[in-house]
Amino acid sequence: MQFRENKKVANHELACVLKTTGLSKKEVFVENVFFKEFSTKKLKESIKKAKGIIIGGSGEFSFSEKNKRKDLWKKVKRVYPVLRKVLEKDFPMLGICLGHQLLANLLGKKIVQDKTQAETGTYKFYLTKEGKKDSLFDGLPESFLVQMGHKDVVLD
Repeated sequence: MQFRENKKVANHELACVLKTTGLSKKEVFVENVFFKEFSTKKLKESIKKAKGIIIGGSGEFSFSEKNKRKDLWKKVKRVYPVLRKVLEKDFPMLGICLGHQLLANLLGKKIVQDKTQAETGTYKFYLTKEGKKDSLFDGLPESFLVQMGHKDVVLD
């Protein structure tokens, strides 16, 4: 699930996911919430066929600033009923940046802007002991570089 207005950036994000996971385009269903052709019906159909969901980030939308970008927040909120049902089923999901914040919000957690924890750039990511056992990270090295750009934080 993507939240990217810029198609070039959305395509690059998809290419990175494919490269990292080793999946082919035929194995991945991409539903971009910000594209005109998005529909929750299509999203539900894609999830029925899926083995897991990756909920991506967004350079255009920040959760803590949702009241400033009501046009985009309206689009984001459309996926909440679908994600609630998926959460109830304990379906495999990975929330990246905004995706993590949306899942936390659905679980009743508070997300705030915290400039002291803001990060932008390339950082080394280390798998924890639990991460190494998780099938989501199969085939990935113990550490690898990731791109980050965020200013929001989940408080608990």
